[in-house]
Amino acid sequence: MGGEGSMQHMINTLRNNKSMLRKKSMFKKERTFLSTRKEYYHAAEGKIDLKKATKEELLLLRKKILKRRKAESIRTWIIVSAFLIPIIMLGVYALNTEKKKKIEDSETAKEKYLIENLNEYTYLIEEGDKWIAKKNWNNAIYRYEQAVKLFPKNFEANYRLALAYSYSCTYNHKNCEIGSALTGKLLKFFPENQDVLKLQKIFEK
Repeated sequence: MGGEGSMQHMINTLRNNKSMLRKKSMFKKERTFLSTRKEYYHAAEGKIDLKKATKEELLLLRKKILKRRKAESIRTWIIVSAFLIPIIMLGVYALNTEKKKKIEDSETAKEKYLIENLNEYTYLIEEGDKWIAKKNWNNAIYRYEQAVKLFPKNFEANYRLALAYSYSCTYNHKNCEIGSALTGKLLKFFPENQDVLKLQKIFEK
């Protein structure tokens, strides 16, 4: 009984598989890729007739291709720009922010330096003036030199130092070359300053 069941199952399986196969007709030729290609070549008598395009058609085709390429290039440029412009703007903003921060830090540092050294600078200038009044040129030069070290670009300190050099040159015949060089530097930045012009005449004697 079990054997008959197995045989019946096998027969049913074979019958189902057969029904899934492509049915062939004795009166209708089956069309495949190879048979279709064979029929095409047979109908063309072994020759393929390719239609030649005219110059006008080729020119029109070329224009269409160029137009399509141009449109694709514009589309690509728009897409790339959409990504690049925000990145560039962010980069510029970051650079400007960093630059602004550096300027602010620099100004803050200058202000801090000024506050920390202003009292000492004022003291050195006053001390130098006292030594000038006492005609002690060397001590005056020393105080003014210290003031210039604190603020190298300050006109007041540099002028007083040049003035002390002029007294030393006139009365002690010392520091004439140093004083003349310093006066020349001051004239580059303050060419019309009358006090500096007077010092120049002193060193030219």
